[in-house]
Amino acid sequence: MWTEKFHQAWWHSRPLDIDDDEAHKRCFWSALWRTRWESGCYGGFYGGGGEVSIITECINSHIIYTVMSKVDSKLNMPWIIRSKIRNGFQSSTYSMVSAAVGPMWKTVYEAVQKARPELEEQLPKVMGPIGDAQGDLKKKIAEEVASASKETMEEKVAPHLSEPLNNLLEPLTTAFKIIMEAFDEALEKAKPNYKSDEKRLYLVKHHSWTWKIWDAQRSVDGLYDLLWVLDKVFAGISPWSIIGRCNRRLRKHLRNALYTFETKLEEAGGVEHWDAVHAEVKALLHEDCRTGVATLLARIPYEAVKPMWTSLVVTNCKKLVEPLGAAIPEAVKTFVDVNELLEDVLYDILMATCRAAAEPIVAKVDI
Repeated sequence: MWTEKFHQAWWHSRPLDIDDDEAHKRCFWSALWRTRWESGCYGGFYGGGGEVSIITECINSHIIYTVMSKVDSKLNMPWIIRSKIRNGFQSSTYSMVSAAVGPMWKTVYEAVQKARPELEEQLPKVMGPIGDAQGDLKKKIAEEVASASKETMEEKVAPHLSEPLNNLLEPLTTAFKIIMEAFDEALEKAKPNYKSDEKRLYLVKHHSWTWKIWDAQRSVDGLYDLLWVLDKVFAGISPWSIIGRCNRRLRKHLRNALYTFETKLEEAGGVEHWDAVHAEVKALLHEDCRTGVATLLARIPYEAVKPMWTSLVVTNCKKLVEPLGAAIPEAVKTFVDVNELLEDVLYDILMATCRAAAEPIVAKVDI
């Protein structure tokens, strides 16, 4: 039994090679995800035990899927025998893959560590020209697509935003009011048993989930029917993803407020300053909630219009900016993507329009 416990501890341990390097950690998981998708390994993946184990398990799972899916269909024997064959094949391939990955990854890791100081020294010199090239190209792109995007915006987007924005105001305002109540309730429950946490996460861990959260999310769920009505105007809307984004923001506001309270409480000297810090942080949360409503009043129409905007404007404008690609200096061509910059420009235009349409409604926010 103890060996299994040890295995579970190893499995859930943090990747030891990359624990102290946030840049490396992010690059590793991004590269792993891209490699899996380019290899036809779709879906999520979770692994533990360090980078070598994670890479080994990715490769091994793909081999098992590719080979055994064909073998299983041809075996007409009891499941227990097929399972034994499968487990034996999996064990042998894991050993072979692990033996190959270990030395390979060690070599790659050492090479990266060796080259990193020189790269970090040269990076500031390289980033300047890249940033300048991107800025110049964005200006040219904006000039090229101005008329096409303006026409679509004036005819197909702006006239349809006013009424939905008014309908969004009440459920969003109600949801953020409940978050403020949840903050008060969390602090009231936490005060008798509060324990100082070096990472300032005691309140987040123990008091960030309350029934108030569900009440706030139910208020946001009321947007569902409204978003389906919007789908008749802007086809391609996903109400579930938009509502999910709103719910994540609600939870984030509460967690941030609890973390801020705990940090300020410890800076002030401890629990004897509880009420004063509570009042201070609640004032900050009040402003954050107003900002949250304003952000979502712009973000929800943006997400609703985005599919239509992509098909009618972004896709068609790509042809307009193709000649600009030839003007990119060779030295920075690898780092500057015309289509990516085009999307940035056009989506910025869309967001600016949604924000402008939301401004009169934001003035009505009462929390």
